[in-house]
Amino acid sequence: MRNLIRLCDLIFILSSLAALVNLPFGFFFYLDENEAYMLGSWYWAANILPVVTLSCSALLILISRSLRQREKIIFLSFAFFPLLGVYLDYFFPDLVLTYVCLFLSGLAIYLEIFIRQGEKVAKQEAELAQNRIAIMLSQIQPHFLYNALATEVHPESYFLISSLLELLSATM
Repeated sequence: MRNLIRLCDLIFILSSLAALVNLPFGFFFYLDENEAYMLGSWYWAANILPVVTLSCSALLILISRSLRQREKIIFLSFAFFPLLGVYLDYFFPDLVLTYVCLFLSGLAIYLEIFIRQGEKVAKQEAELAQNRIAIMLSQIQPHFLYNALATEVHPESYFLISSLLELLSATM
């Protein structure tokens, strides 16, 4: 497991370095004198690197033990949609669907976070309402007991009830 994570880290780093190295040297693509987009001699690697990187991401998500099933599906969309875009771009290079698919994966993750945050707020509001009710009940119960004891005092229990009433009034 640890070796797989290290391998994926290495792949992520190499993919990032390849993208940075492409900028000045144009291995994957470059702009010609007319500012036209041209494919470089290593263009095939530009298609393979995202597939390998996103596959590593998907694999790490699948083997994660800390994610619930719903979270795994949402996070897998982050790898699946761009992979679909890369696949479609390979067969239909004029469409450039990778960015649309990246947007869709980001949207899916945003919606998951938004829904989870709404659930968390609703849970906190329910707990707050429950705590308010508990506080009101704790305030009402001593007053009810005090009023019930003060209304009718039997002569034989007068001393005991009056002592209890003094104790209750001191604590309220």
